[in-house]
Amino acid sequence: MPVRFRRQHTTITVSPNNPLPVSVANSENQPVPTEESRIDLLLTGEVTCDGTAKDLLGVTATEAATIQNARPYRRFILMFWNPGGVTPQFTLLGRPTDIDGNPLFTSWFNYGTFTASGSTAGWYRIVLQTSDGTPLGADMYRIEVTDSATPPGSATLIFNLKGER
Repeated sequence: MPVRFRRQHTTITVSPNNPLPVSVANSENQPVPTEESRIDLLLTGEVTCDGTAKDLLGVTATEAATIQNARPYRRFILMFWNPGGVTPQFTLLGRPTDIDGNPLFTSWFNYGTFTASGSTAGWYRIVLQTSDGTPLGADMYRIEVTDSATPPGSATLIFNLKGER
């Protein structure tokens, strides 16, 4: 049985030449809800990836933060060039600070470890975020890099770190 509709007191059968009419109602009064997203460029640089854990700035001291006075980010997006020979593994750590920017705790909260999908030369993209996708919520972050291969190799990664709010 064909589908029909009425237009100006006439019954019309739906066809490619006469599609079913559709109208959007209340689009001005009830817009589709969207979530605003902003992406900030935070760091660009080079870091040596080897068996020693260090942050993206090359600092091995575990108390040093890679990002301080951070905005409320949902996640970090790390794009990097791997020349090959290493399997980079990144660890995202965070902690809150007091109103003066001093850490409330000496330890870090571990959000997770993220490993690149290969060790061949090429561009890679890793999203550093919580397992449930909720906002990160820390005021300072440390992003550590190490080679997860056994035995570890050594290569200089060229990276670009962005934060999504």
